[in-house]
Amino acid sequence: MRAARTALLVLAVTFFMDILASQVCSRYCSFWANLDQIYDTRVRSAVYDHDLNRNISADVRWGNDRYRLVTNSLGFKDHEARRVSLGSDRYRILFIGDSFAEGIGIAYEDTFVGRVGAVLGACNVEVLNAAVVSYSPTIYYRKLKYLIETLGLRVDEVVAFLDISDIEDEANWYDLDVNDQVINLNARRKSTPFRRFRHWFRDNSMTVKLGYTIGDYVRTYWPRHAGPDAEELLLDDAAARIRRATDQWRGLWTHDPRAWQAYGARGLEKSKRRMDRLVQLLRRHQVRLTLTVYPWPAQMFENDRDSIQVVAWRDWAKKNNVGFVDLFPAFLDAGSPADVLSRFFIPFDIHWNAAGHGFVARRLLTHRAMRRPVFKPCQDQRKPATR
Repeated sequence: MRAARTALLVLAVTFFMDILASQVCSRYCSFWANLDQIYDTRVRSAVYDHDLNRNISADVRWGNDRYRLVTNSLGFKDHEARRVSLGSDRYRILFIGDSFAEGIGIAYEDTFVGRVGAVLGACNVEVLNAAVVSYSPTIYYRKLKYLIETLGLRVDEVVAFLDISDIEDEANWYDLDVNDQVINLNARRKSTPFRRFRHWFRDNSMTVKLGYTIGDYVRTYWPRHAGPDAEELLLDDAAARIRRATDQWRGLWTHDPRAWQAYGARGLEKSKRRMDRLVQLLRRHQVRLTLTVYPWPAQMFENDRDSIQVVAWRDWAKKNNVGFVDLFPAFLDAGSPADVLSRFFIPFDIHWNAAGHGFVARRLLTHRAMRRPVFKPCQDQRKPATR
């Protein structure tokens, strides 16, 4: 009995010291800081699942870097925490999309939306960014309905950035309930006592967090199918970057039959239905719609030029008489996939760096969809930033 009590005492002290060490390191050691702290700036929405907090200005972490995240009175990423009026005398363009359009990891001024806004501001055009991480067509539709019909926000044009991951999100994550509000299917499945207990330990135990960190490191640098060259690839930074950027299950549906069967076909059809509702909503309010598609690194390395993503949405746009911008050729023709990855993407990530956002901004501003007479004179006077 005495030995058992001693063992329990040792375990209790070890547990206490483990939790205490984790809290101290999380507060004072930047390396150990929780990489999910960016989500401290996020809030739940009963109508469309999640959003950014309003009127915040904070340094947040994405990967190994920090950037300044600022939002306005509508909870939109912006250059300052300003008040945005619901009405406007200026022509107003609203961008919506997921993490790419939000500009995850990048300050607003360096994102493509910020750059486009800086140029079009000289044309008496106001640019707003309603994009948030993990949005997809279900949320595009419902958030815009809330903004336009509930809040009364006046918008002249919506530019929707349709992401590769939208298809898996629609297949497995989001749906609408009988009240036309977004429900998060995956969150319901994952919200079990065991998962909550495990996630608490992941976030608060130094030992468990270290295990997750090592696991992330191995998944990042070690090839999934380790062969004779596995050790060489482990030491090859470029190969590790490529693997990390292309080995994303939710991004393979355009060229991998397994992913297409698992969620691609179902998610694409559901996405079209949600976009049908979006275009009907915007037409009721006489709002112009433009769709934009772009590749992930996986599509670049597969040379997926005539991608299902391109063909399906180009046909949908033509059928519904809306604008369409295809950025696949821009990325595929910008150099070798490895070179484009190193120039335009955050290391070990699928998202664009500041140079990638500048690249997208230039392509948007010179695309025929944005070269209307009302914009062209001041665009000619003020060239888009090339940083």
